[in-house]
Amino acid sequence: MPGNTFRAKTSTGVDLFAQPLRNSSGALVLDGYGRPLPMRDSSGQVVLASNRFSSINSDPMGGVPFSEDVNINGAQWVPFNRQEANTVPTDMQQYGHYQLNQLDRRTVRFSTGVDFAVPVLEGWQGSADYVYGLYNDVSNNTQQYSLSAVNQGLSCDVINDVDSCYNPFGAVDARFRTPQHVADAIFTQDQVDHKDQLQTFDLIMNGEVPLGGFELPGGPVSMAVGYQRREEKETTGPTRTSILDDQLIGSQILPGSQSRSSDSWFMEFAIPVLENMEISAAVRDESFSTGQSAVVDKFGIVYSPTDWVTLRATKGEAFIVPTLGQLNSPESCGLSNVDDLFSDFQGFITSCASGNPDLRSESSESLSVGADFALMDNLTWSITWSETDFIDRIVSTTTQDIIRSDYRAFQAATGFVPTTANPNPSIAQLQAWVNDPRSDKRIVRNAADITTPDRILQSDSNAATMLVRAWDTQLDYGFSLDDVGLNGWGNIDVQLQATYMDIYQFQLEEGGVVRDAVGRQNSDFGAVPTTPQVRANLRINWGLGNHMVSATTRYIDEVDFDANEFSFQRGFPGSEWGGPTDKLRTWTQLDMFYAYRGYEALGGEFNFSVGARNLFDRMPQKTGMIAGVAAESQDVLGRVVYARVNYSFQ
Repeated sequence: MPGNTFRAKTSTGVDLFAQPLRNSSGALVLDGYGRPLPMRDSSGQVVLASNRFSSINSDPMGGVPFSEDVNINGAQWVPFNRQEANTVPTDMQQYGHYQLNQLDRRTVRFSTGVDFAVPVLEGWQGSADYVYGLYNDVSNNTQQYSLSAVNQGLSCDVINDVDSCYNPFGAVDARFRTPQHVADAIFTQDQVDHKDQLQTFDLIMNGEVPLGGFELPGGPVSMAVGYQRREEKETTGPTRTSILDDQLIGSQILPGSQSRSSDSWFMEFAIPVLENMEISAAVRDESFSTGQSAVVDKFGIVYSPTDWVTLRATKGEAFIVPTLGQLNSPESCGLSNVDDLFSDFQGFITSCASGNPDLRSESSESLSVGADFALMDNLTWSITWSETDFIDRIVSTTTQDIIRSDYRAFQAATGFVPTTANPNPSIAQLQAWVNDPRSDKRIVRNAADITTPDRILQSDSNAATMLVRAWDTQLDYGFSLDDVGLNGWGNIDVQLQATYMDIYQFQLEEGGVVRDAVGRQNSDFGAVPTTPQVRANLRINWGLGNHMVSATTRYIDEVDFDANEFSFQRGFPGSEWGGPTDKLRTWTQLDMFYAYRGYEALGGEFNFSVGARNLFDRMPQKTGMIAGVAAESQDVLGRVVYARVNYSFQ
């Protein structure tokens, strides 16, 4: 291949030479750049010269220079990246970043409804509503490559048609740059045509329960009943490259569609037992055409023993079915970074996600107890304790999830313990585990080198159990600045919101380890998010006439860092990461905005606002993660300044 920079050498670094390829007249055969080609045997291997260490230019028994045959692993390789020393496709930006100006995503929404008096039932009111929604993605897919174009470019005629050759290496010599038309043929820009359609019809009727004039001490019993019909459809229109199975990464995807409908009935009651006590009850029966169904209920009580205290409690059930995509979406592949715990491999591999037709519906039982206090004029405080017990919660897995789970199973089965001398299992141990039925078959390893994972398959799954227990509190206080001697300066409102996470336990598989997510980054598990023990927001608003200023301080508690770190991050330009990370430190930031509302002009009303998020431009903590920072809990953008103008016609 023209441009191959891997000169053939011995293990000690001495240049090797091959017998030259000659035509029927005995003349040297030259490539399109005037360079002699090496002779190959029937198996395609280069035939070394009689004097393999000498050039034919100085030794008749010598040979011609040649390059090593390089094996390209398609699972960990993409044709174009930051190749300043080679050609990049026209539709890519200068440094290999994908353009975003080819997005075409359309949203359509239509709704209509009618309110009416319910016949027969005096005083009852009803409403009927129909909503149609369509989301249509007809964007160009910018992350596919034509496998046939790559193969054609790599197997080009190096003698008569070098202008059709693709050079996968950095072009040390400008002559060997990939021709632009070849690069553009590899970088496909095919269009997708995905549609999500949703239609809903709702019928709701509410009024007082006709009990022949009977009333409870608190008043009449109120009731609402309703019905909902829901129809959803997903249509997949993959790219031409995917339909033809011509993509470099991933598998073939054919056009298709899937749909389902559901019918739901509900009934709710408000029962005023006493003037200061009300009980609520609700029940919902929901069934899907795909076979899922459930009947769930919810009960609550609100009691106000005094005019400054309100006590409340609720107990209920919930039911969530998997989405059509979670059940049946076709396989979609891309690149994902992985730290293979079985070997020294760190880098990108092919990660493929698809639907899981065996996914079960998620259900939960929840209990909450709380109190609201009116402590003084304009000062209120509320506190709530809640517990939610999930069953079969639908959770996502990451490629690193799967690697770590398989490694734990390997250690449990074999007793392997890494040491400084032997940090990884031997090739024989790894091969035995790959052959073991207990190993995770979603991990596909390179047949020629099993220490290199090529491909990981993933889909959503059901966690065995999950328990979340937390405290929430909110404090509100408002006062006029007139009360402190600043007459005419407006009003101040202060609000403090905080959550204390007591327990977040999860068990991913039946009989597996029960873990607590609180205070951890939880990077090893896609099933749970980063879970600080304390989150809080303090908001202060000042208002005067049409003017308003708002400032919000956001606080996130520190967590234990447990993501994979890559040592090569230290060498990146601008990297400030200095070594292993043990904590994601406490994060605080200030957001602030000013607004002027109600400016009348041009027959309408203008509202203006200007503000900044992360006002003091706090930068996130540097880590050795592939992204360099923990974006899930820290602001990676720095200070963001914005302005808005809204206009309302009158």
